[in-house]
Amino acid sequence: MRFATGTGHPPSDGSEAPYEVGNKKPPKQFQFKPGQSGNPKGRPKGSTSFEARVQKELSKLVTVNKNGRSVKMSKLDVGVTRLVDRFMTGDLKSTAIIIGLGKRNEKPKTGVFAKPMTPLQVATESPNVSTG
Repeated sequence: MRFATGTGHPPSDGSEAPYEVGNKKPPKQFQFKPGQSGNPKGRPKGSTSFEARVQKELSKLVTVNKNGRSVKMSKLDVGVTRLVDRFMTGDLKSTAIIIGLGKRNEKPKTGVFAKPMTPLQVATESPNVSTG
């Protein structure tokens, strides 16, 4: 048994009851004070995850020319449109991505529907196809 005084004995003046220091019992001087956090700086209020930043960027609108007309589309829609257009021209990389997405979103044989994928999951979990 150890005591907070560090001597191994309870305080001799009797002013304070003995406090045992040990596993999950730090000395009183090192315990958090009332109202004090273990991580005072903590996570900044404005910080966001990588996935949230990607989602935000993909949802931004851009103006594109489609069939000679200016159309506003989200960046995600532009990317999907370009992917499908390349697939339709016979591009093998686009074909592999489309087939991979189709397999992931098929209804499983057990009868349970697959959970829809987020755009970030689609981008990071697409088949291993070199882009170079």
